[in-house]
Amino acid sequence: MKNIFIVLLLLINAIGSLKAEIIETDRFNKIKEHIQPRTLVLLDIDDTLLVPTQTLGTDAWFVYRLSQYSKVHKDPKTALDRALAEWEAIRHVTKVKLVEEDTDQIIKEIQNENTAIMGLTTQSLSLSTRTINQLKSLNIDLSKTAPSCEDHYFVQENLG
Repeated sequence: MKNIFIVLLLLINAIGSLKAEIIETDRFNKIKEHIQPRTLVLLDIDDTLLVPTQTLGTDAWFVYRLSQYSKVHKDPKTALDRALAEWEAIRHVTKVKLVEEDTDQIIKEIQNENTAIMGLTTQSLSLSTRTINQLKSLNIDLSKTAPSCEDHYFVQENLG
């Protein structure tokens, strides 16, 4: 079974230290065992919360397409750009499903305990609204206990 990566950050405690722990589990519901007061839960959205309902547009499909483009294009950046363009177009229209059946309920339970939760993705900024809508289609609203009302994004440069 595929492992699920969950990051739990224990925020500044009484003595002012910052502790962080990466938890790897085989089931999403095990996250509740690790949550303590003042915990910030960081969830990987892709392949932890949601996946496309079909193979087209999955991570495995992307890796395959990248390998195919790499055979045709000598420049790795061109191959990556082509594969990403296809993948992004698919992600704009695809339907998604939960990776695990009860994930939405587990998130609601955690939010009902007022635990801060953030979702992380490597998807481009142009997919942010689509990703939020896909999460909502699965009854997941990460804004309910988000530590900030603002969206944050980082630009990765020099990846080639």
